Amino acid sequence: MCYVKCLALVPYSVEQMFCLINDVGAYTEFIPGCNLIHVIQQSDTELIAEIHFTVSGVKQSVITHNFFTKNKSIIIYLINSPFKSFYGCWQFVPVTNVICKIEYISYYEFKSVLFKKFFNYSFQKVYKNIIKIFILRAKNIYSCF
Repeated sequence: MCYVKCLALVPYSVEQMFCLINDVGAYTEFIPGCNLIHVIQQSDTELIAEIHFTVSGVKQSVITHNFFTKNKSIIIYLINSPFKSFYGCWQFVPVTNVICKIEYISYYEFKSVLFKKFFNYSFQKVYKNIIKIFILRAKNIYSCF
């Protein structure tokens, strides 16, 4: 099983970062390769969405089922995907009112060796930078200058 783990201290509140990361519908605006999002179902504690993306020139889609506790965590499971198993988790920890620690971790296993050989490098490249991608998005949205 493969995994990715990243964390950062950011000059934004827990609420700001939670809202930004939980806004799956906006991912096409700033996540490389993310082409289309279709929110299937959404409530106060969970979200199901179909995400279409291109990796290494190959179009893929996944259905993600996210469970969240507002301003604390987002747990991600992928269904109908090229993964045999996938678990992802965002954690949001306040440091002060305007600084928080964000952490992302995922464990995954591809359905086949062929998928692993073809997609693992590209997947690792995007997900090792996922926090940087969200921090840049936060800077673009929340910074006053």
